[in-house]
Amino acid sequence: METYEWILLLVGGLILAILTQGILGEIEKIPVSYVIYFITILSFWESENIVRLLQLKSSKLIATNFDTTTDGRYIPAGDYAIFTMGDIDAYFHYKGKKGALIVPRDAINKLGRHIVCTVNPKEVYFNELPPLVRDKIKEQGIEPPYFMGWVSERMELAEPEVSRLQQEIAEQNTLINILRDVGKGKFETVSDLIEFVKRIREETREKSWLEKILIGEEEKEKEKGD
Repeated sequence: METYEWILLLVGGLILAILTQGILGEIEKIPVSYVIYFITILSFWESENIVRLLQLKSSKLIATNFDTTTDGRYIPAGDYAIFTMGDIDAYFHYKGKKGALIVPRDAINKLGRHIVCTVNPKEVYFNELPPLVRDKIKEQGIEPPYFMGWVSERMELAEPEVSRLQQEIAEQNTLINILRDVGKGKFETVSDLIEFVKRIREETREKSWLEKILIGEEEKEKEKGD
């Protein structure tokens, strides 16, 4: 649980215990509501410890400056593999809900019961993912954050152009995903599309090439309005 969730549980539970102490009665002068409150907090605390213990015993998923637990299974998406983060494979299999790591399938290496991916993952936005990967993540209901790895850190350092190419791939994926949404009828007019791209620019980083592609369409819309 996150810190704010613990605060809500502790404060909210205490308020509820105080408000219900007169309704639930007492056991040897101890309000029953306080006993329930204490048991609830203890149960949540122990459940957190149990989850941590299970994750410590689970297989590890490792990449450059990245590690999480895995159940050893990935979701195939074309040439890519989607690993959920925070999995458990100790005593039983459980798919984590802490985001996803996406890597080329040929970057996966088994090391005993653990998995090592020869990539340098970076956090990306949903629209920057390859279209097929985006579809699979949406289908599986996997929540962000999303980490994408294309090549190893060694290759990035040896070939300076690689980082620029990765950025271009992410930008191309964004454009492809936008155009697919247009094809599905998500945007009724060019104006809607332009407004969407502007919103994407505000939420993410600057993508001047998108402006260049759409500037002509924006001008046409203005001419129609005149």
